Amino acid sequence: MNSFQIEQEITIKAKAAKVYERLINDVSPWWDHAFSENPKAIVLEPKVGGRFYEDFGGGDGALYCTVVHVVKDKKLVLQGPMGMRGAVFGNITLDLEEQDGSTILKLSHHAFGEVTDEHKKNYTGGWQALLGTRLKNLVEKG
Repeated sequence: MNSFQIEQEITIKAKAAKVYERLINDVSPWWDHAFSENPKAIVLEPKVGGRFYEDFGGGDGALYCTVVHVVKDKKLVLQGPMGMRGAVFGNITLDLEEQDGSTILKLSHHAFGEVTDEHKKNYTGGWQALLGTRLKNLVEKG
């Protein structure tokens, strides 16, 4: 059994409410990782017990995580393998802190189980691309 921990902070030039709205509603403009080549939808249900999943269509799909904690405009906590195969438990926390008209988005991703150094490398770069580039650009530039 192995583990990893990823901590990242991204500054987004927008109020926390706008960042949160873009984070949880229609994630497809910033989320670009999928199990299938043409997913029907990537869905994040922003409520306790909600799912973050990929819909393949026809009732098929893959669950990334389950929402376990939500505080509107401030926090989203997900638990699950987040796309890793095998026996993996992950906890992903996204905290939003507003400062001087901008928002500091803090990511904390802890995973343990059948994880490798390669997983840590890929997820570190993946989160930076998803949140630090795609989400940031979506919020700041539309």
